[in-house]
Amino acid sequence: MGIGEPLANYKQVVRAVKILNAPWTLNIAARRITVSTVGLPAAIEKLAREGLQINLAVSLHAPNDRIRNQIVPVNRKVGIDRILHAARHYFAKTGREITIEYALIAGMNDGLAAAEELARRLKDFPCTVNLIPLNPVPELGLEPAGRESVEEFVATLRRRSIKVTVRRPRGVDIHAACGQLRVQEYGTKTEIRSAGRESCEKQP
Repeated sequence: MGIGEPLANYKQVVRAVKILNAPWTLNIAARRITVSTVGLPAAIEKLAREGLQINLAVSLHAPNDRIRNQIVPVNRKVGIDRILHAARHYFAKTGREITIEYALIAGMNDGLAAAEELARRLKDFPCTVNLIPLNPVPELGLEPAGRESVEEFVATLRRRSIKVTVRRPRGVDIHAACGQLRVQEYGTKTEIRSAGRESCEKQP
């Protein structure tokens, strides 16, 4: 994870996972390996058929398509319903609980209404929601959710029996947190969005 979409480079990612898992290399247990994806349904379903016991993390970041289309442009091609359907299929095939990644952005996806809607979508879904305030990037013009908003979001999900963790940002003080270095490389908001769209949509 980190640069590009792993499941858009499917063949090589699966090959790498098998090499890391092999007893003749690093022998890393499959259940300690996670593939993080923006959500490519066909590739998720294909991964479910590989017979690997690896973890799947889906970067959802929104409770509905209206908000997600702004944050993750490739969502316009798939939609949240298809992504969550594929994730459920992955769980059914592997028995591995899904991680739902959710970056909290002030005024965009961090409100109580968003938390309630997310809870409804994830009802009876075998997942843990991993929350993290957006890492601050001045060029984007977006702000991370404040502490109070994060706490209220967490409390709302937990009241609806959704498992939640809150990830502590790391590397922010040296501009090395997730997303920060890539943004500095591209500079302007237009270039950043264009680059992000290409990294999600470009096929190998």
